[in-house]
Amino acid sequence: MDKVVQKQLLRAAKIPVARKVWFMIAEYKDQSKKILGLIERKLRYPCFVKPANLGSSVGISKAHNRRELVQAIELAAEYDLKILVEKGSNRRVKLSAVFWGMIDRLRRSRAKSSRPMSSTTTTRNMSMGNRHP
Repeated sequence: MDKVVQKQLLRAAKIPVARKVWFMIAEYKDQSKKILGLIERKLRYPCFVKPANLGSSVGISKAHNRRELVQAIELAAEYDLKILVEKGSNRRVKLSAVFWGMIDRLRRSRAKSSRPMSSTTTTRNMSMGNRHP
């Protein structure tokens, strides 16, 4: 899932999210100084740099200064063309649990108003390790 879109949906649902800056790597190549300055002004250090479309921790880095920020952007760009930079925080963020809780509630409400899934669909999803089809 696109992390930028996910954060926009969470914010629209009035769920607090970390401040962020996102950009396409093509923009960064043309305007790196401008984007780095924006990140430093809006987020400050430390900050986290992430490929926007990976679902795991691959390509994620914590930057404490400009040199680390540039290196982190280069690493994230190896995995995605869209880069997300978030303000670092010392508090634990449990957005994933909140997000999956919202998905579960949505699925339950849909299940009440529609026919149940076939056993073939359920078996296929379970065998593929999909927690949420």
